[in-house]
Parts: sequence; structure tokens; C-alpha cells
Amino acid sequence: MSYETPTSADARLRWSLGISWLLHVVVCVFVLSLPAPPDLKVLEEATLDVEIVDPSSMEQEAEKRTARTTDSRSEAIGVSTPPVRNERAAQDLEPPMVKPSRMMSGDVLAHARSREAREELAKLARSDQVEQLCGLEAMAQVSAWSAEIDAEYVRAWAIADPLLSGSVFSADGAALQSKRKWYRLQFKCFLTPDYSRVTGFEFRLGDLIPQRDWPRYNLHDEYEEH
Repeated sequence: MSYETPTSADARLRWSLGISWLLHVVVCVFVLSLPAPPDLKVLEEATLDVEIVDPSSMEQEAEKRTARTTDSRSEAIGVSTPPVRNERAAQDLEPPMVKPSRMMSGDVLAHARSREAREELAKLARSDQVEQLCGLEAMAQVSAWSAEIDAEYVRAWAIADPLLSGSVFSADGAALQSKRKWYRLQFKCFLTPDYSRVTGFEFRLGDLIPQRDWPRYNLHDEYEEH
């Protein structure tokens, strides 16, 4: 099944706002009912063995290293030295994707409060159902992952269009609203062949999106919409 994007973002907003509001209420109830995470174990402080070196022996070793370096350079006249690799580049890598082992959207939709949301989801086209189901999984997972996040809405198409390839829904340019602020969000949602259930999920929560950029991504303070 190919994923088709509606020609207008406003068209998506009309049907997604109502469903998102319902799902937000159910997700909040569901996440609050989860057991508190276990306390982290405190690691024992590591100890280091320190060897005291005689300063005179250090000077002798330095002289030997200087002599070896001089000999090496004289033997390699005309040979260029390769550039030193920048080891700090590894520090600029993005953090790894969070890969929870327990899927939550099925439990959320099975909740008694989700009856109306289930009925609304059934009225949507299949591609839109997939987007809402994976958005629901994202809201539940991020809220459970961080006590500082209260996921209110997810826009899978905010910054870039999502992609449905086979039974994998990828949203590299999504946005998540928490406490009336929008964050960048990237996630990948794995579904059953009939797209009815989430079987796997991974995500990475990014930086805050400045409010001055909200119009650019068609983002709003959803509480003001209600």
C-alpha cells in the first residue's frame, strides 16, 4: 500500500484534531496507571592504581623518545605524514534510537475511554489510520519514557512527509507537543501485515521547535484550538 499525503494540511487538521484530543486523554490515563520505574542501582566507585615515577627516569625516557623520533624522520625524508584523525567527530553523532520492548497502543485503544476514538479511527482511510495508530504509539511511548514529557499531540508530517513502506511507517520529520511546546520527533513504527496493530517501535526525541518556526510547519498551540 502506498502512502498518499492529502493535498492540504488543513484537511488533515480537521479530522486529526478531534481524534488527537480523544487519544490524548486516554494516553494520559494509561501512562499514569503504569507502575513507577525501578530505582537505578548505584554503581560502586571505581578505584585507580597510581604509580609514582621518579622525575629523573621521566627525563631519560623523554630523551629516548626524542632520539627515536629524530631517527625516524631522517629515514622518511620526503614522505608526508598522514593527517591525524579527528576523534571528536564521534561526539557529534545523534543519540541512539529508543527501542521499547512493550507496545502500548493496543492497550490504550482497548481502554474503556477509547470507545469513541476507536469509532473515529474506523471511519478514516487506511493510510490515515496507520498515521493515527503510530502517532498514538509515539505519544504513549515518549510519555512513559520521560517523566518531563506529557505528550499531547503528534504530527507525523510536520517537518517532512512520512513514508509507509510495506508494513513500516517512518516519520523522520515529526513533531510532538508537550506542555504547550513542540519538539522535533523521529520515529519508526512496525505494523502487522493488515496494519491493525503495532509490533515494534523506535524513536528519538529532538530539540524544541522555536515558536517563530511554528507557522512554517503548520503547528499551533492545540489547547487554544479547544
